[in-house]
Amino acid sequence: PERVDLNTWTLTVFLKGGAEAKFRASDDWGVNWGGSDFPSGTGTQDGPNIPIPNDGYYKIIFNDQTGDYTFTALATKDFTTVGVIGSATAGGWDSDTDLTQDTFNRHIWSGEITLIDGEAKFRAENDWADNWGSTSYPSGYGIGGGDNIPVKAGTYFVWFNDCCGMYVDQVYS
Repeated sequence: PERVDLNTWTLTVFLKGGAEAKFRASDDWGVNWGGSDFPSGTGTQDGPNIPIPNDGYYKIIFNDQTGDYTFTALATKDFTTVGVIGSATAGGWDSDTDLTQDTFNRHIWSGEITLIDGEAKFRAENDWADNWGSTSYPSGYGIGGGDNIPVKAGTYFVWFNDCCGMYVDQVYS
Protein backbone atom coordinates (compact mmCIF):
# COMPACT_ATOMS: atom_id res chain seq x y z
CA PRO A 1 0.00 0.00 0.00
CA GLU A 2 0.96 3.60 -0.56
CA ARG A 3 0.51 6.24 2.13
CA VAL A 4 -1.48 9.26 0.93
CA ASP A 5 -1.29 11.25 4.16
CA LEU A 6 -0.72 10.54 7.84
CA ASN A 7 -3.76 8.24 8.12
CA THR A 8 -4.89 7.41 4.56
CA TRP A 9 -3.59 4.47 2.53
CA THR A 10 -4.29 3.42 -1.06
CA LEU A 11 -3.66 0.23 -3.00
CA THR A 12 -4.58 -1.02 -6.47
CA VAL A 13 -4.90 -4.79 -6.53
CA PHE A 14 -6.70 -7.68 -8.22
CA LEU A 15 -9.25 -9.34 -5.94
CA LYS A 16 -11.07 -12.63 -6.49
CA GLY A 17 -14.86 -12.62 -6.30
CA GLY A 18 -16.15 -14.62 -3.33
CA ALA A 19 -13.04 -13.78 -1.30
CA GLU A 20 -12.97 -11.58 1.78
CA ALA A 21 -10.68 -8.77 2.91
CA LYS A 22 -9.56 -6.93 6.04
CA PHE A 23 -7.14 -4.18 6.88
CA ARG A 24 -4.38 -4.72 9.44
CA ALA A 25 -1.53 -2.71 10.90
CA SER A 26 2.15 -3.68 10.68
CA ASP A 27 1.44 -7.11 9.12
CA ASP A 28 -0.09 -8.22 12.42
CA TRP A 29 -3.62 -9.35 13.23
CA GLY A 30 -3.39 -7.68 16.67
CA VAL A 31 -4.72 -4.46 15.13
CA ASN A 32 -7.19 -5.05 12.30
CA TRP A 33 -10.31 -3.47 10.83
CA GLY A 34 -13.22 -5.13 9.09
CA GLY A 35 -16.76 -4.39 8.00
CA SER A 36 -19.68 -6.08 6.33
CA ASP A 37 -20.35 -3.37 3.72
CA PHE A 38 -19.04 -3.31 0.14
CA PRO A 39 -17.91 -1.25 -1.77
CA SER A 40 -17.59 1.28 1.05
CA GLY A 41 -18.11 1.42 4.77
CA THR A 42 -16.47 2.01 8.10
CA GLY A 43 -14.26 -0.73 9.46
CA THR A 44 -14.20 -1.49 13.16
CA GLN A 45 -11.52 -3.14 15.28
CA ASP A 46 -11.75 -6.92 14.90
CA GLY A 47 -14.79 -6.40 12.65
CA PRO A 48 -16.09 -8.99 10.17
CA ASN A 49 -14.38 -9.75 6.87
CA ILE A 50 -15.34 -7.46 3.98
CA PRO A 51 -17.02 -9.51 1.20
CA ILE A 52 -15.64 -9.13 -2.33
CA PRO A 53 -18.50 -9.95 -4.75
CA ASN A 54 -16.72 -9.89 -8.14
CA ASP A 55 -13.32 -10.56 -9.67
CA GLY A 56 -11.51 -7.42 -10.71
CA TYR A 57 -8.96 -4.76 -10.11
CA TYR A 58 -9.88 -2.37 -7.33
CA LYS A 59 -8.45 0.87 -6.07
CA ILE A 60 -8.78 0.65 -2.30
CA ILE A 61 -8.62 3.66 0.01
CA PHE A 62 -8.50 3.17 3.78
CA ASN A 63 -8.22 5.63 6.68
CA ASP A 64 -6.66 3.99 9.74
CA GLN A 65 -7.95 6.78 12.03
CA THR A 66 -11.64 6.73 11.05
CA GLY A 67 -11.87 3.18 9.64
CA ASP A 68 -13.50 4.54 6.45
CA TYR A 69 -12.80 2.46 3.34
CA THR A 70 -13.78 2.34 -0.32
CA PHE A 71 -13.23 -0.28 -3.02
CA THR A 72 -13.54 1.24 -6.51
CA ALA A 73 -13.71 -1.24 -9.40
CA LEU A 74 -11.39 -0.24 -12.23
CA ALA A 75 -12.22 -0.64 -15.91
CA THR A 76 -9.36 -2.47 -17.59
CA LYS A 77 -8.34 -2.97 -21.20
CA ASP A 78 -6.76 -6.13 -22.53
CA PHE A 79 -3.64 -5.62 -24.64
CA THR A 80 -1.83 -8.01 -26.95
CA THR A 81 1.52 -6.23 -26.53
CA VAL A 82 3.14 -3.91 -24.02
CA GLY A 83 6.70 -2.77 -24.44
CA VAL A 84 9.34 -0.25 -23.48
CA ILE A 85 10.28 2.53 -25.89
CA GLY A 86 12.60 5.53 -25.67
CA SER A 87 16.08 6.93 -26.12
CA ALA A 88 17.37 4.41 -23.54
CA THR A 89 16.23 1.39 -25.60
CA ALA A 90 17.91 -0.33 -28.55
CA GLY A 91 15.08 0.80 -30.86
CA GLY A 92 15.07 4.41 -29.63
CA TRP A 93 11.76 6.21 -30.02
CA ASP A 94 11.03 4.25 -33.24
CA SER A 95 10.64 0.66 -32.02
CA ASP A 96 9.26 -0.98 -28.87
CA THR A 97 11.10 -3.64 -26.91
CA ASP A 98 8.20 -5.96 -26.12
CA LEU A 99 7.70 -7.46 -22.68
CA THR A 100 6.21 -10.91 -21.98
CA GLN A 101 2.66 -11.18 -20.69
CA ASP A 102 2.24 -13.13 -17.45
CA THR A 103 0.53 -16.50 -17.82
CA PHE A 104 -1.82 -15.98 -14.86
CA ASN A 105 -2.46 -12.22 -14.89
CA ARG A 106 -3.04 -10.62 -18.30
CA HIS A 107 -2.15 -7.15 -16.93
CA ILE A 108 1.40 -8.07 -15.80
CA TRP A 109 4.28 -7.74 -18.26
CA SER A 110 7.97 -8.44 -17.67
CA GLY A 111 11.31 -9.01 -19.32
CA GLU A 112 15.04 -8.50 -19.21
CA ILE A 113 16.18 -5.38 -21.06
CA THR A 114 19.56 -3.70 -21.50
CA LEU A 115 19.26 0.09 -21.47
CA ILE A 116 21.60 3.05 -21.90
CA ASP A 117 21.39 6.41 -20.15
CA GLY A 118 18.29 8.16 -21.46
CA GLU A 119 14.51 8.07 -21.16
CA ALA A 120 11.81 5.46 -21.60
CA LYS A 121 8.06 4.87 -21.44
CA PHE A 122 5.75 1.89 -21.47
CA ARG A 123 3.24 1.65 -24.29
CA ALA A 124 0.67 -0.82 -25.57
CA GLU A 125 0.08 -2.17 -29.06
CA ASN A 126 3.17 -0.36 -30.47
CA ASP A 127 1.10 2.82 -30.49
CA TRP A 128 0.89 6.03 -28.46
CA ALA A 129 -2.86 5.70 -27.70
CA ASP A 130 -2.02 3.86 -24.45
CA ASN A 131 1.29 4.84 -22.87
CA TRP A 132 2.54 5.30 -19.32
CA GLY A 133 5.33 7.39 -17.85
CA SER A 134 6.58 9.07 -14.70
CA THR A 135 9.58 10.98 -13.39
CA SER A 136 10.24 8.22 -10.82
CA TYR A 137 13.20 5.86 -11.31
CA PRO A 138 13.79 2.91 -10.93
CA SER A 139 10.25 2.15 -9.80
CA GLY A 140 6.96 3.97 -9.44
CA TYR A 141 3.50 4.43 -10.90
CA GLY A 142 3.28 5.40 -14.56
CA ILE A 143 0.30 7.51 -15.49
CA GLY A 144 -1.38 7.59 -18.88
CA GLY A 145 0.48 10.01 -21.14
CA GLY A 146 2.88 10.78 -18.27
CA ASP A 147 6.43 12.10 -18.40
CA ASN A 148 9.35 10.13 -19.78
CA ILE A 149 11.01 7.90 -17.18
CA PRO A 150 14.68 8.79 -16.62
CA VAL A 151 16.86 5.69 -17.02
CA LYS A 152 20.47 4.86 -16.17
CA ALA A 153 22.51 2.37 -18.20
CA GLY A 154 22.29 -1.27 -17.12
CA THR A 155 20.60 -4.58 -17.66
CA TYR A 156 17.23 -4.67 -15.93
CA PHE A 157 14.48 -7.06 -15.03
CA VAL A 158 11.42 -4.90 -15.84
CA TRP A 159 7.99 -5.58 -14.34
CA PHE A 160 4.90 -3.54 -15.34
CA ASN A 161 1.17 -3.66 -14.49
CA ASP A 162 -0.91 -2.05 -17.29
CA CYS A 163 -3.95 -1.76 -15.02
CA CYS A 164 -2.50 0.44 -12.28
CA GLY A 165 0.71 1.63 -13.98
CA MET A 166 3.03 0.22 -11.29
CA TYR A 167 6.51 -0.61 -12.52
CA VAL A 168 9.74 -1.95 -11.05
CA ASP A 169 13.08 -1.93 -12.84
CA GLN A 170 15.50 -4.16 -10.97
CA VAL A 171 19.13 -3.73 -12.03
CA TYR A 172 21.10 -6.90 -12.87
CA SER A 173 24.31 -5.15 -13.86
